[in-house]
Amino acid sequence: MIRVHLLAAAAAVVITSASVAAQSRPDFSGTWVFDASRSSTSGGGRDGARGGGGGRGGGIGLGPPAEQLTVVQNAATIEMQLRIGAATKTVTYALDGSRRSNMVPIGRGGEAAATYESRWDAGKLVTTITRTLSSPGGSTVIRYREVLSLDKDGLLGIETTATGPRSGGRKAVYQKRS
Repeated sequence: MIRVHLLAAAAAVVITSASVAAQSRPDFSGTWVFDASRSSTSGGGRDGARGGGGGRGGGIGLGPPAEQLTVVQNAATIEMQLRIGAATKTVTYALDGSRRSNMVPIGRGGEAAATYESRWDAGKLVTTITRTLSSPGGSTVIRYREVLSLDKDGLLGIETTATGPRSGGRKAVYQKRS
């Protein structure tokens, strides 16, 4: 009888833990519109979300933030469609910590291959993005730390920080379209 009670208690702890973990993972699904007035850059950016080169990337090699995001989320992945001007690009995040390769938008309308590695941390999706810049002088690895979160007002924040030769960061804020 005691064994049955102990098993029942252990099962209750596991179910409660799984429930708490699931609640701490926000659902980013929906269509989101960029809010320039709440967004910012550092380390190369100026004028809100404007980068030093006249773009809005903040001078960290990512190009401008998307004007609109369409996010589809399930238990295994987040698929994010980014619209920048007339162009669209889809980036997929694996939510189990495994690496995922994506072509990402970069400055001046280009794109580059990058590796994404995501994990949940206190209700935020934290992703390490790694890409290699090749030039006649050699290759340079740039790492970005991207944090997706929802604030108390329901705004989606995407904070991106670069390390390496293009250090700095930006925070892009999005409002959910009704």
